[in-house]
Amino acid sequence: MALALGTDVEEVCQQADAPLLRASSIKAGLDIDWSAPDAKLDALNRLCRQLDGLMAWVAKQSKSCVAAPLTRYIEALAQVREQDLEPHPKGGVQIRQGVAADRRISIEDPDMRHGRKSKRFNGYKQHLSTDLDTDLVVACAVTPANRPMRRQPVHCRKTWPTRTSSPTSSSSTGRTSTAQ
Repeated sequence: MALALGTDVEEVCQQADAPLLRASSIKAGLDIDWSAPDAKLDALNRLCRQLDGLMAWVAKQSKSCVAAPLTRYIEALAQVREQDLEPHPKGGVQIRQGVAADRRISIEDPDMRHGRKSKRFNGYKQHLSTDLDTDLVVACAVTPANRPMRRQPVHCRKTWPTRTSSPTSSSSTGRTSTAQ
């Protein structure tokens, strides 16, 4: 953004009234006692005000070469704010209690989600459908981690065999195959 405007990051942060973005990290820029709940709430609100200022500044820029590359990041910030923050009774915002449905967990990857099997993980689920006699993969898909297994992709469901009788053991591989 600074390059597109022919200036430096310091100038952009000053114009956008977002000095926290000049720090080596947001946490370092806030420089608070993280064990104090009131300090955390104040830091959250300070950060939100500066991000609002940055988004307003970007929106005012007439050069599409400045706003266009930032669009996906601005949209991601707005989505994360909407899902993770709520109004505080005394003004400002606070972290929302509970988890938003279909919560976005990554700025870079909009489809990544939290998942659970035996423990929590972030990312995706891999679905494979194989022929048990030959180990040939006949269908595959990747879905967000929060999608229930019963909602596997349609093209995998159609190729996964339906058991019509008890499985039989394959003597050559020791694997179970499905009687058709």
